[in-house]
Amino acid sequence: MYQIRKCQEIVTYHCSPVSTVDPEKFRELSIPYTGNSEKEFLDYLNDLDYDDISEELDEDTQLELYSFYYPEEWEEYFNSTNKGENSWHEIGEVNEEYTKSGGFEARHSTFD
Repeated sequence: MYQIRKCQEIVTYHCSPVSTVDPEKFRELSIPYTGNSEKEFLDYLNDLDYDDISEELDEDTQLELYSFYYPEEWEEYFNSTNKGENSWHEIGEVNEEYTKSGGFEARHSTFD
């Protein structure tokens, strides 16, 4: 008897709902925004920890930014299975110590 399984690679992209924020409201914070472009503001938000400045923001900005950092729901806008399947087969045995491969110790694979 052989233990076999089929594996599939899936790429998905998800996004949060769109948030609308005024960069000028971030200029007087304890961690101020000092840039002048969309890219600089995006980099600022990327490096910012929401919890460090949330209490300094007005309620509307807090809500918009919270849904940006901690979205309740994500919208999937790309799934690679819609273009076809990238799959392979493996043969081996169940082994719970192989946590990185889903608890399966593959001895042979058709993965390229």
